[in-house]
This record gives sequence, structure tokens and C-alpha cells, in this order.
Amino acid sequence: MKIKKAEPQRTCLSCRKKQAKKNLIRITCFNGKIRLDKEQNLPGRGVYLCPNDSCLASLGAKKRLKLWQGAFRYPASRAELLSIKREIETFLKEEKR
Repeated sequence: MKIKKAEPQRTCLSCRKKQAKKNLIRITCFNGKIRLDKEQNLPGRGVYLCPNDSCLASLGAKKRLKLWQGAFRYPASRAELLSIKREIETFLKEEKR
């Protein structure tokens, strides 16, 4: 009899809900560069985000900047986060096709 492995769970940084890792978007910070981790295997400090509009909105919000900087342990600029937000939106549109 095979033992079923538990699915890895991660927490969305924005809404704080726990979900299966495969259902979330991973963003990494490695060597001072923030990027979308489409395959969820890049090195670096990773944070997870739900693929919905309200959680994506927090990525570019001024009042949430310190939250993201703390999660990455890197002084990310708002412009960097907005750039990643646009990249995620494009990725999600392509994925729906």
C-alpha cells in the first residue's frame, strides 16, 4: 500500500491564506534582483502570492512596500514591484489561453 505524500503548503504574503504551493505564484529575490519564478525552482528568498486581483494589487501598493521589503530582506523599490506585477499579469493571461 502506497502512502500518499502531503502536498506542500505555502502562505500568501498578501492575504495570509494557506494553499497548495502549486496554486500560488512564487516571486524570488536573489543577488538583489526580484523576479517571477514560473517553475518555482529558482534560488533565493521566495515569497508566495495568490493569483487573484486583490492579492496582486498589494504588490504595487505604497502602504504595503515595507511588507514586501521585509519578506525579501531586500530594499525593493516600488518600481521593481510594479514591474513584477505587470510580468505576473502577463504570465496569468498567457496561462489562461
